[in-house]
Amino acid sequence: LRQIACQSRPQGTGEELSPSAVLRGALQTWLAPRAFRQLNAAVAILMVLLGVISATGSLSSSADSDWSTKVQVRVESEQWIDPADGLLTYQTLTLQTRETHTGAPLAELNNAVSSLESTDAQNSLSSRLLDELAAAESPVRARQIGDLLWRTWCFHQNPEAAAMLAEGTRLLDQGDFVGAEMRFLKALALEPTYAEAWNKLATVDYLQGQYEKSLKEIEQTLAFVPRHFGALSGKGLVMLKLERFGEAAEAFRQAQEVSPASEGFGLDAEYAEAMQREMVEAGVVAD
Repeated sequence: LRQIACQSRPQGTGEELSPSAVLRGALQTWLAPRAFRQLNAAVAILMVLLGVISATGSLSSSADSDWSTKVQVRVESEQWIDPADGLLTYQTLTLQTRETHTGAPLAELNNAVSSLESTDAQNSLSSRLLDELAAAESPVRARQIGDLLWRTWCFHQNPEAAAMLAEGTRLLDQGDFVGAEMRFLKALALEPTYAEAWNKLATVDYLQGQYEKSLKEIEQTLAFVPRHFGALSGKGLVMLKLERFGEAAEAFRQAQEVSPASEGFGLDAEYAEAMQREMVEAGVVAD
């Protein structure tokens, strides 16, 4: 990391960069050539489909249990490289509809989260829990499943990266944005595909008014977890700040689609839609 950070500094300017700026430069230097630029649309779609296959496979063993219920779940994702900055960009795209089994007891799901040992198992469990969330029939169960998802997303098989995320979250809760940012950047330097570290970094930048930067980090989160309701909701909040109300409403509706029983996303979407109508009526934007 130190070597990459040195390579990312501007040469001959005499400019003294902050530690977070050095880490950001190092992270982008690492990400662009070694990971994301090697991802094209076909590979990205294949990654999503493999996730679907993995999630379905992990559920198939429970197909004959008493709690099995068939539901339809939409899986959406498209990825490409932004030539301007080399970052991975996300856009919604319906790929397929599939059947899954839902309705597991919370004790069983909680035990699965507590037993996580690998990132592969985390990805599979995340898909399973998102299916459960889509099928939840009450706000209470949706909230309980949502809590399990947050625990799942915070897990990483690299204990150092997970510790950086936990420490950064603690500092963020205390209002120490600089300290939190440093921890999240360190987690990403260790594990560039750590979706929740991207999401937490987006939160830091949002709270500091860095909305465009936050949006890029949200897109990174969604590239790895397309149904991340927190990132989708966060995208809606960023769009509200940017007064892009139509896009805000779309993001909130996508979050509601992930968690239909959650009440807040629908209210947020209605607010954004009302603001969009006001802008149209005032002639500020076209319908």
